[in-house]
Amino acid sequence: MLKFSALKIRGLLLLSILPFIIIPLIGVSVYFISQWAERITLDVRESRFTDIEQETGEFEDYLRVPIQDLEYFRNAPIVVNFARALITNSPAEIDRTRTELETGFLALSNVRQIYYEVRFIDATGLERVRINYDSVAEQGVLETNLQNKADRPYFIETISKADGEIYISRIDLTREGTPPTLFLDANGNPIPVIRYATPIYVDGVLAGIIILNPFANPLFEIASPDEGEGLNYLLTSDGYYLTNSTNPELTFGFEPDVDLIGNQVGASFFQDANFNQDQINTILSAEEEKYEE
Repeated sequence: MLKFSALKIRGLLLLSILPFIIIPLIGVSVYFISQWAERITLDVRESRFTDIEQETGEFEDYLRVPIQDLEYFRNAPIVVNFARALITNSPAEIDRTRTELETGFLALSNVRQIYYEVRFIDATGLERVRINYDSVAEQGVLETNLQNKADRPYFIETISKADGEIYISRIDLTREGTPPTLFLDANGNPIPVIRYATPIYVDGVLAGIIILNPFANPLFEIASPDEGEGLNYLLTSDGYYLTNSTNPELTFGFEPDVDLIGNQVGASFFQDANFNQDQINTILSAEEEKYEE
């Protein structure tokens, strides 16, 4: 009887103090779980921020190369000699120096392997030397079907620049012919490029321009999500998709005939039902974000 009473008393005491043990434990557990979740969220955000910094660096490295190449070639003897031959209109010198320039541009194409086109365009807009990069053969190819590009915005803007200045276009899709028509590769895919160009003067006289068209796809590959990483988008400053990991058909909506490849003309970030107006405004106005504990 006494044993029973003692057990009963201890049981009642245990029951009476149990809430004071369990409730703090629950509170501590919730606190630790909350802190753990916040730490994971912070770690993920910091990791993604580091990834973005790395991707930005890779972007800048890639975009810096054409500027370096233009700076070198605009003063290179093979360019200056060809430009001078054009200005003096000496057929024999034009042929001789053009061959030298073709050799130099072929070497640039083969070494870099990032340029869809390397060209010299004269002051009238006529392509004089053009090297196309064959991605299948992985080598530059001398193009003989030369065209006049006098009506293209990149030519008009470049010849209006002073000696040493550089024109850089937005990313867009390659076009050929007159009128300019969307050009597709052997697999039926468009070729996104950027155009870097600089005018070539000899003794103050404009001889033409050098223009380099690096492929834009390497930039898209840098920005593409790794498996399981989530959603990634690359936008122009005016809200058009260059890449869209969920709806690729929404890319290049600013191109007037992009529907020829199954994309949606006019599609942009502003019209995407996946984002509300507040999110759109936040993303487009975002500055570099710092994550602090």
